[in-house]
Amino acid sequence: MHGKNYTSLAGPELLLECGAHPHDSELWEVFYTRYRRKITKYALHALRSYGPPNDSTQVADLVQEVFLELFLHEARVMRSFRGNTELSVHAFLSRVTAYTIADHFRNARATRRHAPTVPVEPSAVILCKDDALQRNSLVSVMDIERALLRDSRRHNSQRDRWIFTLHFVEGYTAKEIAAFPETRLTVSGIDKAITRIRSRLIQMVA
Repeated sequence: MHGKNYTSLAGPELLLECGAHPHDSELWEVFYTRYRRKITKYALHALRSYGPPNDSTQVADLVQEVFLELFLHEARVMRSFRGNTELSVHAFLSRVTAYTIADHFRNARATRRHAPTVPVEPSAVILCKDDALQRNSLVSVMDIERALLRDSRRHNSQRDRWIFTLHFVEGYTAKEIAAFPETRLTVSGIDKAITRIRSRLIQMVA
C-alpha cells in the first residue's frame, strides 16, 4: 500500500486495508473522514431506543466509542468484515454501531446495579425489532445470513442482508431505507423485500 492514494480506495477495500493495517494513521484518517457522518447517523438512530440524547456531546462520545471498537485488539472487529459492496459496508457499520451503543447502555445499567456484566459477542445474536418475530426473536446472525444467501443465484441476496439489518435490527422504515441513494429501490420495492425476508425469518423461528 505504500505510495497508494488511500482516498481512491472503494469502501470494502478501505475497510479491509484498515483491518490489515491497524497502525496506519493516514489510512484510518481516511476511513474516519469518509464514514464519520454515516456512523453518526446510525448512532442517532440507535439512540431512539434509549430516549433522546442528553446533548450533542453524548452523541459525539458514542461515535468515538464506535471507532474505538473498530480499532481495538488490532482492529479485530474490522477484520471480521466480509463484504464486497458499499451496501455491505453500510450494513456492517450500522450493525457495529448498534452493538456498541447497546453495550454502552447495558454496561451503564450494570454499573448502576453494581453487578458484573457478561459480554456478548457482537456477531452472535440479535434482537429482531419485528412484532411477528417477538415470540422467538433471539436469532443467530450467521443463521439468518445463510438463509438469505441460500440461493446463491439471487442477484439481490446481498441487498436483502442489508435491508434485513436496517429494518429488522435497526428499525428503519421502508421509506427511510429507500432514501439511501445506494438502495436504488422504491418504497414499494423495499416493502416487497421486507415481506420476503420476514417470511424467511418466520420459517426459521417457527
